[in-house]
Amino acid sequence: MAVVAHAGTIRAALALAMGNIPAAISFQIAPLSLTRIVALPGDGWSVAEVNRVFA
Repeated sequence: MAVVAHAGTIRAALALAMGNIPAAISFQIAPLSLTRIVALPGDGWSVAEVNRVFA
């Protein structure tokens, strides 16, 4: 699934995945960058990459 979202929404998703709000809101999210959050078996999440920019 792909979601196109505002940087604030991406930070909120990172906070849920990381379980750490201060760390998640400190990310600088670049326009048109890719952040991948992967659902793990069970109830966990893995932050695969944040702020990947394609040249």
